[in-house]
Amino acid sequence: MESKFQSSKAIKFPALSFNAGWLNAVDSMNRMTRSSKQGLKKELYKGTVLVDSGGNRFRVVGAEKVRTLVDGFGSLIGLLTGNPSLQIELTISSTGEVSLEEVKDLISDSFKKKEDYWEEMTSFEDFRDTIAAASSLEQVFAAFKRFHLL
Repeated sequence: MESKFQSSKAIKFPALSFNAGWLNAVDSMNRMTRSSKQGLKKELYKGTVLVDSGGNRFRVVGAEKVRTLVDGFGSLIGLLTGNPSLQIELTISSTGEVSLEEVKDLISDSFKKKEDYWEEMTSFEDFRDTIAAASSLEQVFAAFKRFHLL
């Protein structure tokens, strides 16, 4: 189990994830259902907004532990230090459709809030301009693929 929905709409991947200024492109729910014990305790997922490739917006309203993960050296160190990796189940609510301009605004907001992070990207200006010029959600997601962010 990876997510519980509070509506009948399912997320159509790929999707964009927005949380506290951070922007991530995700190709499946698996990428979203890992957390640390501290991340779950601090509710870092709560409030995450997802925009799927079908133009729908979702919000993460909760998360709960499914199991502890021990699948590598990093997981083992987390386990030994009291902050293990966890598989979590997200509770997600559909909040309706989203326009292309709203998606561009969310992306632009991330560029502003995490400017230092984005400026490290070698081809950031081209990526930013490609997103700004996109005339459809398909073009937005194609830009993420073209610039190796998806």
